[in-house]
Parts: sequence; structure tokens; C-alpha cells
Amino acid sequence: MADLKAIRQSIRLSLTALAHRAGVSRFRLWASERGDVTLTAEENAHIRRVLRAEAERLEGVFDALDLADRAA
Repeated sequence: MADLKAIRQSIRLSLTALAHRAGVSRFRLWASERGDVTLTAEENAHIRRVLRAEAERLEGVFDALDLADRAA
């Protein structure tokens, strides 16, 4: 994955939370972000699923804020 750490941090997801939700060991995720380990295709798929879900959740939060602003 291009820059996993930057993506993870941009949506304010901790390494521990991502590892837990993706079912990937925290150490493997950390080592991958450092470039020391290459994650399997399955691990990458799990991580992408979690990142996508979190990004969609955040988008929903901003959509709700926009609606609240318009109603005010």
C-alpha cells in the first residue's frame, strides 16, 4: 500500500485500532509501515476494508454537520 501510515494518520486511526479491526498483528502492521515487512494480499485486503469503512464513517459525520449547518 502506497503510504499506509500517512493514510492511517490522515483519518486519525491508531496503529493499534487498525491492527485490531483488520485482524493483523500490530507488529506486522508497524513493520509494514516502516518498510521492513511486505503484507500478504489478504492482510492488505483487510486493511483496505477497515480504512475504507472508517473514511466512509468520517464522510457521514461531515455530511451530518453540513445538514446541521443548513438547518441552522
